[in-house]
Amino acid sequence: MSKRILFAIGLSMLFLDPAFAADLAAGKSPCGPRMSCLLAGPVNSALPPQMSLISDIAPGVCVDDVMGVYKQNDVAICEAFLDNGSGSDRERAAALVNLGHAYRMKPGQYQNPVLSLQSWDRAIAADPSFAEPWVLKGDIAFEQHKDDEAVADYDRALALDPKHWRALMGKSRAFVRRGQIPDALALARAAVDAAPDVSIAHQLLGALIERQGNLTEALEEYRKATELDHGEYRRLPGINQEPSPWSVLASAEMRLGHVERAIDAISHEIDGKRVQNVSPDIFMQRGQYLEAAGRFTDAADDYEKSLMDFGANFPNADEIRTRIAMLRAKAGDSKTAQANFHDLLRSGKLQSILRVQVFLRNNGFNDIEIDGKMSATLEKALDRCLSQPDCSVAIGQSI
Repeated sequence: MSKRILFAIGLSMLFLDPAFAADLAAGKSPCGPRMSCLLAGPVNSALPPQMSLISDIAPGVCVDDVMGVYKQNDVAICEAFLDNGSGSDRERAAALVNLGHAYRMKPGQYQNPVLSLQSWDRAIAADPSFAEPWVLKGDIAFEQHKDDEAVADYDRALALDPKHWRALMGKSRAFVRRGQIPDALALARAAVDAAPDVSIAHQLLGALIERQGNLTEALEEYRKATELDHGEYRRLPGINQEPSPWSVLASAEMRLGHVERAIDAISHEIDGKRVQNVSPDIFMQRGQYLEAAGRFTDAADDYEKSLMDFGANFPNADEIRTRIAMLRAKAGDSKTAQANFHDLLRSGKLQSILRVQVFLRNNGFNDIEIDGKMSATLEKALDRCLSQPDCSVAIGQSI
């Protein structure tokens, strides 16, 4: 055994509390949730027999919570634990479930759903009474649009654990895609009953209630979803809570005509994240609400943030630029509007140039030719328009 490992054992005995040392001596795991065991250290899957003491202890990162192993070092620890052949059936099954998560959560092309499924099949073999691997198999089947297979897997999970809320939600989503909305709604209600403190369960229930035409009742579920949202990444095994509950609540408030409530809700979504982590769609959404509220400068600011994130090659970039210029003009900021419109014209996009030419021609600028070409005459006419209050307001409303 290496000196570093022996030193770690010595530290655990000398400086940690007696209960910790007693558990260690008895072979119990001293590891807490989501923590690699102190003794597991840099273990790999090729542990020599003399290091069996270390891998006999079930590392917490593998078995304490079925929530996924994402770091390569954690994968090595769990593989070493499984290779050693120790642990209870449930501990080994939990470790296999987490390894399946690790294979699934690798970046992009490194994801390997086949390895995930193999790991979860091994988990089922290790502990046939464990519902979790069936739920995860159902999630992958659902993602692959194999709805019948997904429902069958969720049913196997629910036979083992009738209140497994993610199995209930997964089956509900599959039923939605099959058009069985009443059945999906009943399952979503069962998921909320099983997990009343889970944000995403209320969000799904709200969406299905709204689909039945009851937006007011749906709004209550969306509000519960936001109250239970703690701002975490919102990634659960097999389920991504996207769009966020705050974005969904904002959309519902807007549909009910509650513009200021909608702005408050979507602003909560933005304020709860670092600005660089906010999706450009969220800024676009708030810009639309601010525009509806008559807050034109704020709306233009949000559209600019959205455009900055979308990039110049975004297909609707010129439409957004036009909107920004219009809003600056409507807000009476003719100087900024002038700069925005000139940038729009100089982009050379035919549709953008034609829209300005048609507006100017219809408002008395008879020297403007409608040919879709940029010219000094066009720029000067635009400047004359923006210098006149009536024309500036009109261009902000018409283009």
